[in-house]
Amino acid sequence: MDIEWYEDFLALADTGKFTAAASMRGSSQSALSRRIQLLETRLGAVLIDRSKNPIRLTVAGRACCRTPWNWYVWRATVSRA
Repeated sequence: MDIEWYEDFLALADTGKFTAAASMRGSSQSALSRRIQLLETRLGAVLIDRSKNPIRLTVAGRACCRTPWNWYVWRATVSRA
């Protein structure tokens, strides 16, 4: 599992849309979608409800956002400095 999968997931959680998250991450929509699926498979949990537009996080998705989000914000702040 790659830490970038978490960053992809957090971008998707932030934007609510695969296309916007892919653009934010400098990726194609299909590549980002595949990495989200790989993350879900690895964790053994569905993280997003794909039937909604914009997407919504499942209970498992919300739980995964808490700690990594703080790390993501810190990393983004440091990289801009």
